[in-house]
Amino acid sequence: MFDAIIVGAGGAGLSSAISLSKHTNNFFVITAGGIFHSNTAKAHGGIQISVLPEDSPELHFEDTYIGGNYKGKKELIRIMTDNSTNLLYWLNTLGMDFDKFDDTYIVKKCEGISVPRILSKKGHIGISIIRALYSEVKKIGIKIMNWTVLKEIHKANDFFILVISHGKRVQRLKTRNVILCCGGRSKQYAELNGYGSTNQAITDFQFYESLRKLGLKMVDDDSFQFHPACISLKGKLNGTPIPETLRSSGSKILDVNGKPIKTDGLKRDELSKELIKAIKQGRAAKTNKFEYDSFYLDLKPALGENKNFLDTFKFLFTRLKHNGIDPYKDLIPVTPMVHYQNGGIEINTFCETSIDRIYAAGEITGGIHGTNRLMGNSLLDILTYGKIAGESCGRTIK
Repeated sequence: MFDAIIVGAGGAGLSSAISLSKHTNNFFVITAGGIFHSNTAKAHGGIQISVLPEDSPELHFEDTYIGGNYKGKKELIRIMTDNSTNLLYWLNTLGMDFDKFDDTYIVKKCEGISVPRILSKKGHIGISIIRALYSEVKKIGIKIMNWTVLKEIHKANDFFILVISHGKRVQRLKTRNVILCCGGRSKQYAELNGYGSTNQAITDFQFYESLRKLGLKMVDDDSFQFHPACISLKGKLNGTPIPETLRSSGSKILDVNGKPIKTDGLKRDELSKELIKAIKQGRAAKTNKFEYDSFYLDLKPALGENKNFLDTFKFLFTRLKHNGIDPYKDLIPVTPMVHYQNGGIEINTFCETSIDRIYAAGEITGGIHGTNRLMGNSLLDILTYGKIAGESCGRTIK
């Protein structure tokens, strides 16, 4: 019998494991892919943390609540925004740093936030965070079972039975506690509705039905967010989102006739709706090189002669050039794609769910972002609540 099993090894799962390890070593983590296959590892935009003198956790709270169309749970948002600087310190202690100029953090702004607040890391912040967390996990000696899929969860008296599969091998494991950190259903939603997605396709959400049968409460479970500007070329670049810090710095989105589409002041959900509407109006381009009907993103007005962008978005620009696209010269085909599950499992501020001893953190949960998530709040959410989930579970273990 295990004290706990953590499902998922992205930012939420690894943070949870580190916190839980202070209370017990009788647990392990399962993940449907490898350690660098999570959606966290794919993140390259940034994380929102209030570091400027003119910024504050209160202003961050207001931006998040308004950005979520006034539907996020205030108590959950407050925990996330009030603890952002503590999280920054914690990440620093794990060896994770962010882009700086003369020892001062470089912060950027995007639609929906009042002041520059987004920290980045050479355009590959997600994988840098995973490396820092995984290094700590290895140092502690936490066991991770890669390529292991959760199929079902059953409750039996005072413990849970998890049915997992590893290749062709199926196991039934007993545990007193479960911490769900296994991401959202964006990929599945996209495939069912004929959209593209920025997400991985390795998670089997058959277990969701088990959660429903157990009576686990959900909130806004049908709310999904589209990222408005995702690369739509066939091949490895397909589904790569263009960070809003780059897109909102003066770039333009053009229709098939070269006519600009209004983007100024529009949040993610608003711009995505405008672009989907334009697709239905026949304003998108169609070629055999594009995976989906697409628009053209012109970064030249934003980039100009500013070579600093080469450093900030080095990872993205390198990938573009390897695929024959020079962002300083060429137009980039983009289209809206399903990016994030806004809703999910209902939690309180301790990551407790409606079922005793099942905890949840990260994209699989709902209530924090309302019906629209601001850029940079995902990483802050999953790391903040991942830590809380592990700590909350750990306090119950004797």
